[in-house]
Amino acid sequence: MSNLTRFQAFALLALGISVLCAATRRAESAQPKEKKESFAVVQVDAEYAVVRKAELKDFQKALSEKFAAAVKAHQQARKDAVKNKEKFTEPAPRRPKVRTLPKVFDSEEAASAFVQQLKEEEERKKAAASR
Repeated sequence: MSNLTRFQAFALLALGISVLCAATRRAESAQPKEKKESFAVVQVDAEYAVVRKAELKDFQKALSEKFAAAVKAHQQARKDAVKNKEKFTEPAPRRPKVRTLPKVFDSEEAASAFVQQLKEEEERKKAAASR
């Protein structure tokens, strides 16, 4: 064989290998990757809730909508009381204090265990304060 044909054989071999590598990469990337869900703990006033990180904005939006509905109902009840010349003493609804704790969990069970620890810690603090 001449040098030119050896070079051509080597070039064809390299080209074949690169095509196989590219096909393997496409096959690997075509497989759906498992999405790891992460969970967050959200404190709403004195209550704790475990929420998926992906659903966190929806959770906060639902709380805002619930508060807006409560305010609207309160205003309507107040208008009705004024219209009927009745005394209205019901206080206005309070906006819930929402705090997302910075720790992120890989499973819902781990987040629930953390919530349980927080509740136990709060109970210990309340018991120590009442003594």
